[in-house]
Amino acid sequence: MEATHWQATLDQNFLAAVELIQTVLLGMVSRRFGRIVNITSVSLRSSVLNLELGAVAETLIASVPAG
Repeated sequence: MEATHWQATLDQNFLAAVELIQTVLLGMVSRRFGRIVNITSVSLRSSVLNLELGAVAETLIASVPAG
């Protein structure tokens, strides 16, 4: 798999979520209230031998600590 394909998939599946969070975070902090819920695939909870690149990006989203 080419690096450009990896980058495009990460941009779409992971960085888009990060950028959205950054966009709404300041307003949430100023209001001292807000919740962010990232919804990913159910495949993260099952044992899959051949994870697709999208699942890797979803795993990155799920691994970002709350707080």
